[in-house]
Amino acid sequence: MRRGLRAVLMAALCAGVCLAQAQDSQTAALEHGSLVVWVVRPGTRAEKLRITAEKNRAQVLATPILPTTVQQQTAGSFGQPSSNVGQTAGSTGQTAGSFGTNASDAGQTSSSYGTTAGSFGTAASDHGQTASSVGQTAGSFGQTSSTHGHSLDGTSLAPPSPLPSPPPVSAAASSHARDELAGSMHTFPQLGLRTVDVIAEELQDKLAAQGSADYPDVLLIDPAVGTYNGPWLTMLGWPSFFDTDDPSHSPQWRDLRPVILTHAPHLAQAQAFVVWLRDAGLCLWCGKALEKNVSAPASVAASALQTVLQGDSLGAAADAEAVHFSPRLAQSLALMAGVSNVPGDLKFRTDVMSGWANDRLAVFTVRGIASSPSAFGVVHALVTLRKDDGGRWKVLHISPNMPSASLHSGLGNLERVASLSTNPKNPLHIVGISQAAPPDGDNRPSRPDLWWDNAGDAKLLVVEWQFNDGREWADSRLMMVPDSENRTKTRVSAQFAAIRGEYRWRVWSVGAGGAMALSPWKRLNIMP
Repeated sequence: MRRGLRAVLMAALCAGVCLAQAQDSQTAALEHGSLVVWVVRPGTRAEKLRITAEKNRAQVLATPILPTTVQQQTAGSFGQPSSNVGQTAGSTGQTAGSFGTNASDAGQTSSSYGTTAGSFGTAASDHGQTASSVGQTAGSFGQTSSTHGHSLDGTSLAPPSPLPSPPPVSAAASSHARDELAGSMHTFPQLGLRTVDVIAEELQDKLAAQGSADYPDVLLIDPAVGTYNGPWLTMLGWPSFFDTDDPSHSPQWRDLRPVILTHAPHLAQAQAFVVWLRDAGLCLWCGKALEKNVSAPASVAASALQTVLQGDSLGAAADAEAVHFSPRLAQSLALMAGVSNVPGDLKFRTDVMSGWANDRLAVFTVRGIASSPSAFGVVHALVTLRKDDGGRWKVLHISPNMPSASLHSGLGNLERVASLSTNPKNPLHIVGISQAAPPDGDNRPSRPDLWWDNAGDAKLLVVEWQFNDGREWADSRLMMVPDSENRTKTRVSAQFAAIRGEYRWRVWSVGAGGAMALSPWKRLNIMP
């Protein structure tokens, strides 16, 4: 049934658009073969004591033991002749003349007694050290900004206070997560899935046993374990620290971070598994062909994401009012690899996951897959488009990597409002809003309130915002503000402005049918 459905979908693909499917080439490897997944968690106190004791015992057993062989001699070789023992009487003691010392050799002359005043103590210049040698220079104190927090080509983007760490996964919770994961993959009944619970303190020793039947393809690592280098691919594309999801309704295993082993015995299944993990129910169009009215803007959206992931500018594909951003910085934030650390041999594939369009506005979620011999990753983008005066679809906004909650919110809110019917003979005109506070370029503490005067002619207000890393602007993101009151002053908290630095923001006023008005940009400085 799956193979027949996939064949129908492949035949129904629209030109230029690769529609994501539940069993397309990106997850088809999970329909057969084998997959070994290790769930890695921190050891309990008792487990750590056991591991330490076992290592100590192994070290003792490995210590070489002294030889116990008895060395034997013949009776004639035992001892030594008496002539070799002691000494002759003439050699005992010494002559009287050699006893004691001459009086002239005892003591010292008065002139040599003590020391001269000038040699007493040390000179003041030899005491302590100069002021310039005390402590360290200001430039060497602490650490450079590029080593603190998330760095973008040397510029620190660390939050002003440490983010809370999730509690470690217990042994019972780890077992539950493995059972839950296996149950969630029931749609792939032909896959030979094996999950193994592994204690982090034993991971390196277990990974040394290459060739074993239980050698892993993928590790699901508890965030409490931390990160360190290992024999696995560089994993790209995790949502950045700008983006947080509410984990309260997520399966427990989705909090674990997967890494693919460099020498995974089942590499195709490992990559497909990571794609399946990251999709997390986002493929709303899986198994369906694109409708004719959305095929053209969907093609532009898929192409736009590929352009950004390659580090290129949107160029002529951008709307006249689209925000300008650094292509390389947007690529770095999407792949979470650092501006100078993006692998040069990456290949990309983009798939439209879901979306909506009418005759003036369109919005899509698009999946991007990046792969190379040394790296692998998945991103999910939100792309908003509108028609220009010539009837061509242009990209108004793109966020190249967003968590699932933000994707659902953006797509759902824009589709709900823009799909409202309007009178074709009397198209809706949107006045828009007038920004009131903070003033342009103002300094504020983190998460300040934003105020604006609202004409009340829109059904949805969208705050579009950007962050500057000190030199360049990153890609913009959206914050949805439903609007149901007429002619009122709107006040919202800028939850996105949590990290100190420079931001800018504007407001979209979106009405029925996709009519839209955009406010000017205003800058905002977040202080420590």
